[in-house]
Amino acid sequence: MNLSIEEGLADVFMAGFGHNCGSGAKGYFMDSAAPFPRIDAVCEPLPPYFLNYFYWEDDITQEPKFYAPWHTKRPESKRLFGWCCHVTDCPVVTPPKTYYARMVEEVYLNTEVEGQGVITSPDFTYSWNPQLCYVSEDQTELSPAVHSNEVVMAALPCPGWAFSHWEIFQDGQWYGDFADNTLTIFMNHWGENNILHIPEGRRVKYVKAVFESLRKAITAMGGEFSDAATAALCCIADAPLEELHYDVTHIHDTGAKECILEELPNNSVFRFAGHGIAGGCIRVGDQSAIFGDPSETALCSSEISGNYNYELVLLNACRSGETTGFKSALNADCFIGWHGSPVVPFAVEWEKKFWKLVLAGEPVRAAAYEAQDDTIEELPQYPAIWDIVVEGNIIKLGCM
Repeated sequence: MNLSIEEGLADVFMAGFGHNCGSGAKGYFMDSAAPFPRIDAVCEPLPPYFLNYFYWEDDITQEPKFYAPWHTKRPESKRLFGWCCHVTDCPVVTPPKTYYARMVEEVYLNTEVEGQGVITSPDFTYSWNPQLCYVSEDQTELSPAVHSNEVVMAALPCPGWAFSHWEIFQDGQWYGDFADNTLTIFMNHWGENNILHIPEGRRVKYVKAVFESLRKAITAMGGEFSDAATAALCCIADAPLEELHYDVTHIHDTGAKECILEELPNNSVFRFAGHGIAGGCIRVGDQSAIFGDPSETALCSSEISGNYNYELVLLNACRSGETTGFKSALNADCFIGWHGSPVVPFAVEWEKKFWKLVLAGEPVRAAAYEAQDDTIEELPQYPAIWDIVVEGNIIKLGCM
């Protein structure tokens, strides 16, 4: 007798064939004893294979017989053990010359995260057998274990983030119609193109949990956009805020005032660069005549109503720090503005240095003053007739 390996690699350990005495022999591979020849073998699969099932040709009916050790009382068993007869009174018969061990390549689950969060599951393991089958009571039929290898995953956001959805990669693209923060998949090939199963012929299942930031920021500008110096202020803050994982809304166009008022309730950082107006107002949007009537583009803190809890209000604008109306209106932890009217080159360099220090982990207050000192040293040609104004708590952006 011999044990043949199909569709894979395995080590086989076989005991000698022999005889035992006892009663209760009922068929192949039953835990009993009988005075008939037996087979006793252990099949140890080699990576990357699983033992799926044993089979052989019945010596009387010539039909295939199956044995799948994975769903016995000892699923870890890879032992083929049994008597070569059918019933207790069967004659001594010639047992099959060859038994077969059908192997299958293991499959893997690859999880990834977009944003900040974690994926947890009590069902995670190194790999799975994707073709587990049930064997009929008479051992003549196999049926797919469709719900085998169930993996229930939970997506947990980090502070400052919220779970958005799951995505599953299949047929060359990501599918994202899974909004519940728990996802159940089946690491088997029995799904018939069901995306929650792993396609036959594939060895890796790709699943992604997508998280979205609860940190949201507005960056706005006001001035003559055609002026190169003024335009240099436009987007200084955008990339740093995005690096700090803020979802940034850019408001740099005509009609900015209405857009800003509409977006303010949905954000926690407001950064403006451009022209300020005495009395706690800023000029938003693109103005072709700076010194004309500002009524249509002026945004004053008195126009802001509602309950807010902002982390930071930064107004990189002339005279913006001479009143803290925006700090009060937006209930900001920290407010930054200017006393006086810094020239544009100074304002540009100051804000570049400010965000660089913030990204390095400096608290906002310290970063504002340090950036001013560094800019004065770097640009001594500009007289120090303006000062940065910082009001409120010492905070670090991105810490929630």
